[in-house]
Amino acid sequence: MYPLRIVSHGLSSLQGRTRRALYCPRQNCHSGRSSKGNLKLTPRVREAFDNSLLCTGCASQCSSGARADKVIMAVRRTFADELGLPLVKKALGKTLTQPGMALDLGARIDAVLQPLVFRGIPEDSGLLPRFALPLVDGNQYVPKVASKPLRSRVRRAGNAGQPEVIYFTGYMANYAMTEIADNTVKLLNTAGVTVTVPEKQACCGMPMLVSRDADSVRKQAERNVKALAGTRGPIVVTCASCGHMLQHGYHEVLGDNAELKADLDDIAARTTDIITYLVNVVGEEQLSRLLNRKKPATVTYHDPCHLRKAQGVTEEPRKLPSLIPDVYCKEMKQPEACYGLGGTYCIAHMERSKSIQAKKIDDAQQPVQTALPQPAQAVSCYCVTVSGVALILQCAQNTS
Repeated sequence: MYPLRIVSHGLSSLQGRTRRALYCPRQNCHSGRSSKGNLKLTPRVREAFDNSLLCTGCASQCSSGARADKVIMAVRRTFADELGLPLVKKALGKTLTQPGMALDLGARIDAVLQPLVFRGIPEDSGLLPRFALPLVDGNQYVPKVASKPLRSRVRRAGNAGQPEVIYFTGYMANYAMTEIADNTVKLLNTAGVTVTVPEKQACCGMPMLVSRDADSVRKQAERNVKALAGTRGPIVVTCASCGHMLQHGYHEVLGDNAELKADLDDIAARTTDIITYLVNVVGEEQLSRLLNRKKPATVTYHDPCHLRKAQGVTEEPRKLPSLIPDVYCKEMKQPEACYGLGGTYCIAHMERSKSIQAKKIDDAQQPVQTALPQPAQAVSCYCVTVSGVALILQCAQNTS
């Protein structure tokens, strides 16, 4: 079996992957709207609405414009207000809203201690626990925490007089997947683009939004609006959920603040996914000159929900592989299907998440196994996701 790396962000509805009507957002939307304020807050109802995930799939396809995601969030907010947040989600919100200096210190401490608790696996794919841990499966990969987050190392990279972008890293690319951020900066610089990384930005708040931790998500939204409002130029993101929040989510969270409307509109209009920026702004001709590989690769593409369904981006990610010599791209059967991560979902519903992931991995493996170039040879296979991360990592390394 050929090696397959999947770097995934985003989630879609579970019903098609689990075959359970309980997880159908449309059905639960109807239940929530028809309850007229008398919905019983039972564990089964909470399970139903926790598993009706906010991929925006229903809203993007509904011909009548119904917003199932808003109904689901309203019910989740009722649970949070009446019964409180689950401990895991409460702890997550508390952690992610800490000041940047506190998070940086925590990252440095984690980086020192993590070898005692986790062991590395090949190709820097992540870490595995050395012994049983709460909320961590024995076979579950855990991202390696960086001792020096990107925002503590990079403020501005590039030369004066060049086109400039603002890089919104969010949380993961700053603390746990810094190779994504580092190579994104490197690739943009190689393309003649200067990158500015606002120091005061923070997690976009999506994990708290889906949990309906209203205070935490509002705090994050206000923090990021303040960090981005004084900037100029395109705001580039490497996470589909971050892009969705900047374009749409902050209007939902801060829409009642008339003083922020101009800033919210400006930030939304300037926000773009890294792949969209590369293909449409840097341009296909320049990318063809920059992107190269030392050996052939077969790729397939997973559509992140918050990129395909919330932002309508489908063409640009599929153009990128065609610009790289000796890269062969073939669609999987269900590129838009759920892959089971969804922020805290993989922790709160670990076994179901793993089952969904297994189906996605199997779907992703089929095209790369059947589309190998002839004659048969050793080929690295990747699943290209939200920002073409796998290709960016490989191609940026070849542009030095």
